[in-house]
Amino acid sequence: HWTTYEFVRSPRSHTMPGFRTIIAQIGLPIFLLTAVPDPGRGQQHQSAAELLEKFKGSGIFWQQFEVAKKIVEVRDTSILPQLKPWLSHEDRHLRGNAAFIFAALGDRRGFDVITAILDDVSERPEGQGTVAGRWTLRGQITADRYYAVHLLGELKDPQAVPVLVALLRDEEVNYKVPWALGEIGGKAAVRGLMEALRENSPDVRVIAIESLDKLHAKDALPRLRSLLDDNARSGFGEQVSVAEAARKAIINLERSPDSVQ
Repeated sequence: HWTTYEFVRSPRSHTMPGFRTIIAQIGLPIFLLTAVPDPGRGQQHQSAAELLEKFKGSGIFWQQFEVAKKIVEVRDTSILPQLKPWLSHEDRHLRGNAAFIFAALGDRRGFDVITAILDDVSERPEGQGTVAGRWTLRGQITADRYYAVHLLGELKDPQAVPVLVALLRDEEVNYKVPWALGEIGGKAAVRGLMEALRENSPDVRVIAIESLDKLHAKDALPRLRSLLDDNARSGFGEQVSVAEAARKAIINLERSPDSVQ
């Protein structure tokens, strides 16, 4: 398992976990995932209690999230009462990590806390996910909302689909939505991704195309073919055009024997 983040100055970014970044126009950092061994690798069979202490001692959100995933794997709900105070942590990234554990272990409070972060525009201290030395309240709110979308994708819960689709019109975080829908999968997510193909942002359209490709969504082929003259370019990675992304997806889908369920 490989996981770390490298923080780089940029106007705006989209994190494709484990792969690359998207650059756009509002004050957020880039998160680059680079191949650095997970410090927890090799420490097998850790108890829920041991992982809980490790979670509490991890103040950096992406490191803490790796521990959160290990806690979920143990499937021990007895630790949830000890995590309850974290559901109101002032750092929304850490709050979200705790909520992810609750939600992934079947406790509805977790899902509700994550979705509440999306609507939370209240005052807060400087947290995580923004560019060092350039903090603003608006930037922090946007970073926290972005991370909430990320967590919904990591959660892979179909009940998040309507929440995410509603965010496609939200220019602060909509560039993250198609990735999250692609992580969740299912027919409802595919319908949401088809809707995302109509968005103004080429970043959103390109990521939606890639997620449809990933989900083997053959029903999207007619819509993808209609994008072959869309030469608007994305602002991340190799800055491919919508048409180039569509052409690649069409080739893959025409070869694929499977369709999304």
